[in-house]
Amino acid sequence: MRKVFIIFGICFLIEPAMSADLRDWKTVCEVPNMELADVRRGIRTPPDTSLARAGQAWLRHGNNYATLTMPGCNLRDVKMPVVAAPISPHFVSAGGYVLGSWDSKTGLTSWWVGNGSLRSFRGPPDSPTSSGPPILSADGHWVAWVEARPGNPRSRRVVIRSLSDDREQDIDLPPSEWSLLEVDMERQEMTFFEYNVVSRYSGLVVLGLNGARHGRPLLAEGVEPLDSTLVRVGSGWVAWDATRDGAFQPYRIAWSVSGRRGLHKTRAGRSITAVAVNPVGTYIGVSETDSTRINLFKDVVYVLRASDGEKVWSRTLPAFARSSLAFLGDGLFVYTEVQGSRSTVRVLQIPD
Repeated sequence: MRKVFIIFGICFLIEPAMSADLRDWKTVCEVPNMELADVRRGIRTPPDTSLARAGQAWLRHGNNYATLTMPGCNLRDVKMPVVAAPISPHFVSAGGYVLGSWDSKTGLTSWWVGNGSLRSFRGPPDSPTSSGPPILSADGHWVAWVEARPGNPRSRRVVIRSLSDDREQDIDLPPSEWSLLEVDMERQEMTFFEYNVVSRYSGLVVLGLNGARHGRPLLAEGVEPLDSTLVRVGSGWVAWDATRDGAFQPYRIAWSVSGRRGLHKTRAGRSITAVAVNPVGTYIGVSETDSTRINLFKDVVYVLRASDGEKVWSRTLPAFARSSLAFLGDGLFVYTEVQGSRSTVRVLQIPD
């Protein structure tokens, strides 16, 4: 039964709560007093399922981070340098991670990379011409970032710097607002997020290290994503709305995986906290929260089957739990269970 709410003199028709929880998936293990770190939105990560393919998820407790792998819910603390200034992870991939620390006294940023060992490196200049923090290459041996070319602030280039020697190269970019998401030195490719204001499309663009385009852009259709809400799944994609106008506009999740297309909408009054996809693209995990800001709805986490869009598992959580999600390989689904002030990371086995 639908309900009608009147807020600030405006009448809203609200859809009923989701159906009863579907909770027949086996719990493989739990990690108490931790939560999944939102590496896609809260930090940065490659625009694909490489972290899930590696069977790795990032967990956090306050400012402390750990990696979760299977079997046995194996935890390994993320190495951090000992410095006075606060340290934050800026990029996470299967090949390692990038940490940054800004010193308010000197106005300078220090950078470290963790790829088996922890080492400092010379990163982008601390200037308004830099476009975001550095990212780590797929093999963990190079760092890269976008900056203005010296002496020409309107010209942008990608700088790719080796972590093992003094090799460095730079590639001119066409006039654009592309965001650098990934560098693969083995394939000699760079992946960017592109939003075309005129044509109103979003997608992923791949360039070679010579600046030439590789193939056609991978375009997301039916949604309005940002670089953190578009995931490449093989030759397909999954994308979702980053924002929507109005608290009661449903958010949309669209996908094109293995030749199958789908579209799913949240219930009115709910926004998307997180989306995760397993490596082969058969399942899509979704976390929803209340977008009305007046505590009308509880949070919900659920998993869709990509072949037909049907919900195959769901769990209702307290309001504003904002659970993050992950897959470990193709057969394990991970989410943050919230009860009061306590959070627990749960790993579930997806039935065959």
